[in-house]
Amino acid sequence: MNRLRALVLCSLALAVLAGCSTKSNLVPLEYLAVGQAEGLCARPVAVGTFTDRRPAADIGRDRNIALYPAGITVEQWVARALETELAARGCEVSREADSPFTPDQALRGEILKLSIVRDGFDYTTELELVLTLVRDGQTALRKTYHGRWERTFVTPSDTRFRDLLRQALQDVLRDVAHDLRPLLGQ
Repeated sequence: MNRLRALVLCSLALAVLAGCSTKSNLVPLEYLAVGQAEGLCARPVAVGTFTDRRPAADIGRDRNIALYPAGITVEQWVARALETELAARGCEVSREADSPFTPDQALRGEILKLSIVRDGFDYTTELELVLTLVRDGQTALRKTYHGRWERTFVTPSDTRFRDLLRQALQDVLRDVAHDLRPLLGQ
């Protein structure tokens, strides 16, 4: 009986350890808006370019395996997430372009850090970006947003990296929307 118990426990431990490793080093970057229609913007706003200022192309590590974004760049992910969040909050959003139809206020930014690291059962996510609101050719806001999140999970998941990165960006964009409320509502 003890031998059977030991065999079952070893099999269970191996199954858990096998499930902890990632199947791929590509992480899909997705975003779901957290805001609700609230009339955040009094006039249209454009989302311009975001520049990736991170020192490396990877977005983190799963033990000793480098993780990379799948299907989209980090700059595109942040810009599209900002568009999605502003639209969900009732803004008329467009892409910034050299056109006479571009709104006279635009959001641009820089990504300074995006990282997710798994060490055993511990996950650490870090995001830092600079956001600039330009209105009528003048800088109305320039602010750095930074967050660090630490979580522990015992059970494996194929979507853990994606979900944690999405939650980090949601938290940061929640703060961005709070700071933009008095500026975009004018």
